[in-house]
Amino acid sequence: MATQNELVFEPETHTYRVNGVVVPSVTQVLRSAGLAIEPYSPNGDQAMVRGARVHLACHYDDDGDILESEFAEEELGYLAGWRKFKEETNWQSAIREKPFYSERGYCGTPDAIGSFPNQGVAVLDIKTGAFSRWHPLQRAAYSDFWPFCFLRFGVYLLPEGNYTIREDEIHKRRGDLDIFLAALAIHNWKESSQ
Repeated sequence: MATQNELVFEPETHTYRVNGVVVPSVTQVLRSAGLAIEPYSPNGDQAMVRGARVHLACHYDDDGDILESEFAEEELGYLAGWRKFKEETNWQSAIREKPFYSERGYCGTPDAIGSFPNQGVAVLDIKTGAFSRWHPLQRAAYSDFWPFCFLRFGVYLLPEGNYTIREDEIHKRRGDLDIFLAALAIHNWKESSQ
């Protein structure tokens, strides 16, 4: 794993650089292979902007320094869902929104790494939209940053202050990573063929 000094993330363009070299993100890899259909765009549609704002609100809330007046009413509804999730499950975030680099040649920023009581380390991905088949592949790539991380969850926040939670199926976890690594190979092949 690269040190923090070697890894630079540029949020405006969603660009990761390791030692000055651009490295693809998890979602860029999945999109390049045709597995994730929602493209990333900092000026994109309202759903993506909403998702980014809700992530920010959840992060600030976890840090205890949120100013609710800076967020729209709908965004606060999703935040209420996040708070309800944490209260009902006793989720404890240890790492939030930190960029990481894999020696396999990709980068990513998991929403949260943490744990539930009496369970191991887990990758938690916060979503404000519906489940998509590629979400477990994204979480598999994130969990590969930590060899001791076996649990993967998606928390789907709802605007009315509720949530649903989806644990990635145990029997598919290794296969999910294999599919992601195949997508990475396709992405790298496409990039080298240009």
